[in-house]
Amino acid sequence: MVARTDKGRFYARCGGYRWTRTPGMVATVRRGAGRTARPILGHGSDDPAPRGPGGRRRLAARTPGRLSVPPRWATAEEAVAFLGGRPHAARALWAREVLTGAEPALRERVARGWGALTLHHPAAGYVAGVFTYPARAFVVWEHGVALFDPEGLLEGDGAQVRTLTIASCDESTAQVLEAFLAQAVALRA
Repeated sequence: MVARTDKGRFYARCGGYRWTRTPGMVATVRRGAGRTARPILGHGSDDPAPRGPGGRRRLAARTPGRLSVPPRWATAEEAVAFLGGRPHAARALWAREVLTGAEPALRERVARGWGALTLHHPAAGYVAGVFTYPARAFVVWEHGVALFDPEGLLEGDGAQVRTLTIASCDESTAQVLEAFLAQAVALRA
């Protein structure tokens, strides 16, 4: 049984449980002290919750691959602070400076789980990431397999991604980074 009250809440009785849903809010299950259930997604404010087999109310499945709030872009100070606390910080910070100096439109996002600072272009999307691990610092090119690399500097044998290890912070490495970045943006934009 589902009934709508004058305050916009939906109620359903099922086996002693009282389910309530306020439009745009989290569904709750009450029996005794009450417990919080998963949110009911994808229903308008006037729609009752979906029913499963036997007329029982079912909750929407969780969607682990999507975030409800998009992650925000990092400021320059946050990016420097993140890379400064990582192994091979000097090389990673140098690579960040070269890449952001070559393409001012790049936006940065801190990916703590990956140990990386990802670089996104407004038209090309995610193009590269500056990764720092205990063994080395390197730049990952998201579509590196399509980059022109006559000297064979890019490493990797996957179907899409290639890496460039930052062995030294000199002018020749800076030119290589700038050339690969220009190619990556041109290929995806």
